[in-house]
Amino acid sequence: MATGKGTTSRPARLQFKQKLVSSQKPSSTAELLKRLKNLFGEVSVMDQDQVDLDSLKGVTRDLINSNLIGHKDWGVRAYVACCISDLLRLYAPDAPYTVHELKDIFVFFVRQLQNIGNKDGPYFDLYFHLLENLARVKIVLLILDLQNYEELLTELFRDFFDVIRSDMSNIVHSHMVDILEQLINESNGLPQDVIDIILAQFLKKRKDENPAAYRLASEVCKLATDKLQRYVCQYFTDVIVAAGKNGTSAEELNDFKTAHDLIKELNRTAPGLLLNVIPQLEEELKLDDTPLRLLATQVLGEMFSEKNSTLASRYDNVWKMWLLRRNDKIPDVRCAWTEYCLPLYINHHELAKQINEAIISKMSDPDDKVRIAVCKVFGQLEYECASKLVGKELFIELAKRCRDCKNGVRQEAIKALARLYNMAYIEIVDHDANAIEKFEWIPSEILNILYIKDNEINVCVEKAMHEEILTSNNGDSARMDRIIVVFGSLDSRAKKGFFSLFQRQREAINDMEAFLKLCEKYNDDSNNNEDSEKLSNILNQVVDRISGKLPDPAKSKNHLSAFVKLQDTRVYKLIRDCMNPQSDYKTVRKSAKDVLKHIEQIAASSLETFSILIRRISLTIINRDLVPLLMNKIKSVDGEQQNAHSIIAHELFTGISSRFPAIFRSHFEKLTTLLKEEDENAMIVEDSLEALSKLAKAFPDEASQDSEIIQRYTQFALKGSPRQAKFAAIILTHIRQKQQLCSDLFKEIIPNLSVTSPNIVSYLSVLSQCVFYMPTIYEQKSDAITNFIVKELIMKNRNKATAGDKTEWVDDDELDVECKAKVLGLKVLVNRLLSIAETENALDLAKPVFKLLWTLIRGGGELTPDKSTRPSFQSRLRLVAVHSVLKLARKKIYDSMISVAEFQELALMIQDPCYHVRFAFASRLIKYCGGYQLNARFLSIFFLIAHDPDTTIRETVKVFLIRHSLASKTIRDKSTHFEMSLVRLIHLLSHHPDFSREPDTLNEFVVYIDFFLDTIANAENVSLLSYMTGRLKQVRDAQTSDQSEVI
Repeated sequence: MATGKGTTSRPARLQFKQKLVSSQKPSSTAELLKRLKNLFGEVSVMDQDQVDLDSLKGVTRDLINSNLIGHKDWGVRAYVACCISDLLRLYAPDAPYTVHELKDIFVFFVRQLQNIGNKDGPYFDLYFHLLENLARVKIVLLILDLQNYEELLTELFRDFFDVIRSDMSNIVHSHMVDILEQLINESNGLPQDVIDIILAQFLKKRKDENPAAYRLASEVCKLATDKLQRYVCQYFTDVIVAAGKNGTSAEELNDFKTAHDLIKELNRTAPGLLLNVIPQLEEELKLDDTPLRLLATQVLGEMFSEKNSTLASRYDNVWKMWLLRRNDKIPDVRCAWTEYCLPLYINHHELAKQINEAIISKMSDPDDKVRIAVCKVFGQLEYECASKLVGKELFIELAKRCRDCKNGVRQEAIKALARLYNMAYIEIVDHDANAIEKFEWIPSEILNILYIKDNEINVCVEKAMHEEILTSNNGDSARMDRIIVVFGSLDSRAKKGFFSLFQRQREAINDMEAFLKLCEKYNDDSNNNEDSEKLSNILNQVVDRISGKLPDPAKSKNHLSAFVKLQDTRVYKLIRDCMNPQSDYKTVRKSAKDVLKHIEQIAASSLETFSILIRRISLTIINRDLVPLLMNKIKSVDGEQQNAHSIIAHELFTGISSRFPAIFRSHFEKLTTLLKEEDENAMIVEDSLEALSKLAKAFPDEASQDSEIIQRYTQFALKGSPRQAKFAAIILTHIRQKQQLCSDLFKEIIPNLSVTSPNIVSYLSVLSQCVFYMPTIYEQKSDAITNFIVKELIMKNRNKATAGDKTEWVDDDELDVECKAKVLGLKVLVNRLLSIAETENALDLAKPVFKLLWTLIRGGGELTPDKSTRPSFQSRLRLVAVHSVLKLARKKIYDSMISVAEFQELALMIQDPCYHVRFAFASRLIKYCGGYQLNARFLSIFFLIAHDPDTTIRETVKVFLIRHSLASKTIRDKSTHFEMSLVRLIHLLSHHPDFSREPDTLNEFVVYIDFFLDTIANAENVSLLSYMTGRLKQVRDAQTSDQSEVI
């Protein structure tokens, strides 16, 4: 309506004059829809401030007529609802209806809004108009003025959450949010049912069923946080108080868990609602009820650890109380606490320091489940977290768990450490100082665990080395570089452990080959009954040997026995390809994968056992592909640009060639070519000679017969370094013309045997090998050689001791040439006895040699009348004499020559004043006794170590005795060798030069007995030990019968 200047517009009047309700015949539905549409078109566009309310009175009353509100047609009801909502908008803030009428109207509105979910329906626009009016003009707040509005309010909330869907428009969602937020914030009190409906949307099941309802509830809670806080707090208070009264039933516990799931979800979406709830969780951490305390620990752990959570900073007291749950009296609670340390490390770097201080004590928790959980935390850390947030001291504590008494803990600790190293490897190669400091030591730690000699540990270490430490899929060169880096980082003990893997691999390959051959024979139909029985016995022995090296021998034995009957030749071939030194890397990997896949199909229950065996025998770490690369690494040493990797490659090459020469089998030609092309002083030449010597012993028929290379071998034997001469001599004693070649060597060497000869050490190296491998040739010249060694070399000193010479020991590299010659001279004499041990004149020839050795032992390494031997020479000669006696004692014929008194003299050498002599003697004794190569009486010598001032020697011996005694019981059922050692030990002590009956002396000697009991005594043998010591009172000492009471 136009207005003139200075005048106001006149209120708009409703132009609609048609009847909506008639007392006579009602209008048809079509006519009624037409009239309502006209009315809606007019009132919907009217402005609240520009309307004549008097003109609306007629339709205001007509629209709430029951015939319209309750009309059967959906369209009629939709138009009526929209028209009423517009009238309420125009009349606002005063509604033109009574309270009772308003209640009916809003019940009507609520029911109409149930249809808004049908967005494709003919009346969706009308329902949206109704929703929009209720939201924008706040008409919906009239509900709060009604009496007993709670039921209507509950229905509205329920309907909104039921009807909303993800495919609805954002504006519909927004209007719903506005309506519910207005009702919450303007209400004086909310029904509990409304709170329940809102919170129910956060349950996982409901969230999955209707994500839109979850989103609606989330936004409403954010907008109405202050109003809802009190209700939410009361809701959870009721649940917690009910649960904490007298313990919890299963049903109550489920309700309790549901409530805490809601807390977690609310913390993600509307954390403000939990202002007064979080402190209640702190109280739950103190409850005596374990399930409730556990649940509170888990819930808070999850909430603290969620990404972007600020809970720990906002609730410092709660955080500190949660940290204390690491010391809970119940292991399950401690485990739960530990598990949440991982996401805390990942998502909250600012809390890492506190976590480090808290978790370190859990490394040594009394419960193994907790220790396992801690190991898993570090086993799942990403590298960034591990390198930047976790201190090295925690990784050191983790490494200690590799020696845990529980296998599960050991497995997880080894697995975690190996994974950490794998992640850090690139940084270590790039010389990152932090990575080197924190992780480079890990391979050494893992390999040193092998000294425990436990089957389960061995399997874990093998898996770690194959799958994490030495894994590489980037080609041969990358694999070679990785092996060099890892090996170069190892300490001396770990290097021995590293090589023991190949030793064990070689043994496993031999066992597996024997097993496969027996399987083939067993399944051969041509066997008669007698052969079958004999074959079964041998097969059982091999199966026992293989299964005895696995974690569960009984189960493994069953799996291997079942495998025998499968008769699968394809599996046999695949297994052989895995362990064939001539297979390349790809073939080995593919064969290993295929054989396990095939075994899974034909014998799934055996997969675990064969996974261990296939990994153990598969040549995936060192194989023929890497040998040329290794040789090239060594060659780079010989220029001016020496580098650490080349020296490491040299050590690796020599270690592998001595333990697993078959790896080099396909490289005979390349090795011999190097001898021709390279300078004779090159390191690669010595390494090649060593490898060829091992190959010549293992595969003598494949050794080169080329005259030029044979001449080269001879040249090295006569003019090379001592090591070159030694290896060349071994090769020459194993090729076809060995008789003639050895004779030729003797013709060159013997006339030139002189202590002043520059090649004397090399000559003696050659003789020590020739006498061992070619004794018949040696015997032709034995008198001349023996006379020279004894009279000219050993009994005379050219380099005599001086007054100021107090050096007790000199390392091998710095050893004087004269001393080296004396050592090799003794070796020649001893090797001669070993080579003729089965001959008739062995005893006669051994007597003078033994006399010489005992003289050295008794004289402390001094033989000359003028006592002119240097102290360092004496220590070395004492040690060589002791080693020689042990080496000879492995032969029964020579062992029988060692009298009781001489044995006692030998035993006392383990108390030699020189540490190097004691340690080397103990190490050699461990080697021979561990391999069951010496008589059981030698075991008694170990216990004389009890007073050794060096802890390393004592602990090394102690570990060996404990492990070997247990192993002996397994391998040699009911063996009493170690128990009998107590009797022999007592006899040794009774003849000890320091023994007397003085109380102080007796107290010192008790330490030996205590050492024995600490290592050998247990509940099973204590009765036997008591019986044997008791019987000693009834025996007479055959050595000194007049002093038997000393025993």
